Amino acid sequence: MLLLEVMKRIKWSDQYKVHLPEIDAEHRSLYHTTEMLQQAVEGEAGNERIAAILQEAFTHISGHFAHEERLMEATEFPGGPWHKRQHDAAARRVMELADRIRGGDEAAAQELVTYMGRWLKDHIGLADRMMAAHLRNWERLHTRMAS
Repeated sequence: MLLLEVMKRIKWSDQYKVHLPEIDAEHRSLYHTTEMLQQAVEGEAGNERIAAILQEAFTHISGHFAHEERLMEATEFPGGPWHKRQHDAAARRVMELADRIRGGDEAAAQELVTYMGRWLKDHIGLADRMMAAHLRNWERLHTRMAS
């Protein structure tokens, strides 16, 4: 049985919301890009199409990670260094798999889809929820202090 036959559908759900509208919109975009990649891989799209989607994914990922990291730094989130290490590890893994894909390794595309689907769910479910709670509390505190 091929990995693709048992691969779970990657799709955004409101259960992944962290209740910060900008971050939720970025997460939806990352899910959408990963879903497009999954469809391309399942549809046996050529490496050129997969490479184009990967380029879009890199743009979204790097912008999103930078945005979260700026927010964490600006609010002195204690978990910021740990969270950034997760971003760095994910970026390295995605780049490694992208290099394999560019080299013609068809299995790497399947690995990338599986990795991104799991990573998004796990990272949003824990690290981003922790960050979001901190950001909401920070905002409440600073709004109260300004009153």
